[in-house]
Amino acid sequence: MEKFSRADKNRVCGDWMKAFPAMGRYRPMWLLKRNGPVLVGICLSGNRDNTAYRIIAHIHNLARPTGFVSLQLHNPLINKKGTYREELTLKSHDKEFLEAAERLKRQSLFPLSEDLSLSNLLSACSRYVGSRNLVAETPMFIYEDVITLLSWCGKLSIAKRKLGDYVKIMADWDDDIFRHEGGRIAFFDRLVEIIEYPSKLEEIAEEEIRKLKLERIPSYPFVCD
Repeated sequence: MEKFSRADKNRVCGDWMKAFPAMGRYRPMWLLKRNGPVLVGICLSGNRDNTAYRIIAHIHNLARPTGFVSLQLHNPLINKKGTYREELTLKSHDKEFLEAAERLKRQSLFPLSEDLSLSNLLSACSRYVGSRNLVAETPMFIYEDVITLLSWCGKLSIAKRKLGDYVKIMADWDDDIFRHEGGRIAFFDRLVEIIEYPSKLEEIAEEEIRKLKLERIPSYPFVCD
């Protein structure tokens, strides 16, 4: 099967940019746009032998310091029959990518156009967690993103209620789940601090934009509805 050359990847990425004009090229085979503290992207993830790629819509919360762009709300394109994740080869790309792009618009949990709002993302997070198709072991970072975005928008009373709900859910989780976050109490304290000091979130997002070299990525408003 024919492998993708650098020129092929540039062409493929260019095709997807035409289908999603709100986004810009972040890296080869990776499109991004920014709405306030949220990145929305389409990752064209190549297979090991460089003969096919999968299409993954995702978000990333810039107000949570990571130093990398995550594939949060990992939303891979599913094939027409709904049976497995779509893969396109160099040959099938030319024949099928336009239809695949339209299918991605329908399947995505969140808008891939210029517009994005808090309610869009809260709905997407709820649907993603409810689907149980989690890539991570638990939805702990989705919970953190919800708290962060509510706090960013000044909806602190709702954030506090959500935190109470999440603490109850996480009470049954094994302590080992929190080992990389400094432990259970440290993770909970981090969520509390987000609500108590929401003014820090803009500083964090600005620093992440600088670190990740996102200044040239297309930027649009984030609507706090």
